[in-house]
Amino acid sequence: MVWFNIKITEHFAKYTPLKAKEKEVVYCDSNGNKLNYVKGSVIKGYYTDDNGNKVDNAFIMKDNKPFSKYDKTKEVNKIKEVELREVENLLTEKKYLMYSESLLKELKDKPNKAIKFLFSNGGKEFYYAYVYVSKLYNGFLFMELGKTFISDSVKPIIENMKEKEKAEQLNLSVQGVEKLNLNEIEL
Repeated sequence: MVWFNIKITEHFAKYTPLKAKEKEVVYCDSNGNKLNYVKGSVIKGYYTDDNGNKVDNAFIMKDNKPFSKYDKTKEVNKIKEVELREVENLLTEKKYLMYSESLLKELKDKPNKAIKFLFSNGGKEFYYAYVYVSKLYNGFLFMELGKTFISDSVKPIIENMKEKEKAEQLNLSVQGVEKLNLNEIEL
């Protein structure tokens, strides 16, 4: 983790980027045999089997079975109503303006609520999607997509900071402790 310094008026601060966690995806052929990825430089990267043979179609391996990519989400039937503040915990990667009079009305009738569901643009990954009524742009719906929650990214940073703080306190306590002095002991 890298920290950068910034001075904002008379305040000194540090900042570090929060990054979306990349989920490890294992690729396989149609028979479920794992594939290796050969990174391209001038030409596009490709997949090979264990013998080094180029494989045209790579599939996502899940539960030791090959799966093709996710379809683009066009219909959602499984939603969860959540508190609006849960949206703030999402490390937003994409944000969309939405239009739906009926959904807007439904969410306006439930202040401080949002709906949550899984979303895919097609491909190997999915996002957590939140739809809510904007407080700033009254009467507009927004959809935010992300794969990671901020709390998952911040916890290791806080733990790292606490460990450093403990080490500094230990160092300061050792420096602040007086050494034993034989001259102060009565004979």
